Amino acid sequence: MLSLQRVDAVSGFVGKKILPPAKDWIELEERRRSFWAAYYGDRWASCATGWPMMFDEQKIKTNMPCSDDAFDLGMEERTCSLAEALTPEGASTISSFAGVVLSACLFGQNIEHMSKSGPDDGANDIANVAYIKEQS
Repeated sequence: MLSLQRVDAVSGFVGKKILPPAKDWIELEERRRSFWAAYYGDRWASCATGWPMMFDEQKIKTNMPCSDDAFDLGMEERTCSLAEALTPEGASTISSFAGVVLSACLFGQNIEHMSKSGPDDGANDIANVAYIKEQS
């Protein structure tokens, strides 16, 4: 609704925009941080409860949050996307807040992977789990 997942999108958004354009870099960074805080909460809540995760990582067009020092001083700092942060080069440049977000992302991906099942998977019979058979 607020389109906070699209703060750094290059292409135009065709839907109705609720928020006016950010006045400055600080407001833009506040939007990034608000989105990533919601994302972080969603991932951990979903992992703890087994409920589905609400954010599709493929559709996120908001860069990772900048360093706390840059934010506190109001100094614009270039940051990478989530996809870039998942690479060794990108991971070496992220802030501590972005690191926390990245850990929640990886944990969420792990939970999604573990919860996938196939037609031959029995809930109580690990010997019939297709994934285990493939790995053997």
